[in-house]
Amino acid sequence: MGVILGDGYIWRMQSGGYVIGLDTPEEYYADLFADTLAKRFPGLWVRKYFRRRNRLRNGKEFVEEVYTVRAVSRFLYDFLRPHKQHDFHWTIPSSIRKSRACIRGFLQGIFDAEGGVQTSVPRICLTSKHWRNLSPVRGLLREFGIESRLYRDRNCSRLFISRRKNMVLFGDEIGFRLPRKQQLLVSASRGKPVRELAGHGKGPPHDGRGPARDGFTRQVIAMKGENPSGGYKPTFPRTGRPSA
Repeated sequence: MGVILGDGYIWRMQSGGYVIGLDTPEEYYADLFADTLAKRFPGLWVRKYFRRRNRLRNGKEFVEEVYTVRAVSRFLYDFLRPHKQHDFHWTIPSSIRKSRACIRGFLQGIFDAEGGVQTSVPRICLTSKHWRNLSPVRGLLREFGIESRLYRDRNCSRLFISRRKNMVLFGDEIGFRLPRKQQLLVSASRGKPVRELAGHGKGPPHDGRGPARDGFTRQVIAMKGENPSGGYKPTFPRTGRPSA
């Protein structure tokens, strides 16, 4: 849910189909999104695509790699439409608040999509165009004892989790599911120079099924600096055609 409200999109096709999608340059992120949809909604039509396209930025041409996930569901579209609004507005469904597991899953998704770890002044940051998007997130974080602050810039609003105690608590209770962001969080929480993962997201992230406590605090106390490993195998077809 959090990923769709953040990076994802929904639309109704002229042919009558109802599409839920995600476009990302990060293969692991797309695989995670597709696998989560398939597991949560058995029988859902989910397809994955890969393509390269020529782009122009600052007068320079470059090739952009895009991993696309598309699902078709009238039920999901009708559920999401009131909450995924125009001009980057979104609202949190009341059903999210029914259990801590639902709240945790939503927070993981929205921080994977719109969050990150700043390393110059170690802190977790969540960015949105609108202040009203972030204020309810602050309330959800408090359910886990995590304190945060809201700031408004000229063009966007930001939520910061800045104190080490709160950052470690975020890692214990919520955590990022994207390994590169989780590694940044571990490094920032230790107050050591950041060692980013080589490439994009290989290895086991927080799986979203419960608190990250079993691994995060131990990583913060005694991280040796190895890259995570877990046998992650990319599943996107390199031909650009949809995978079954």
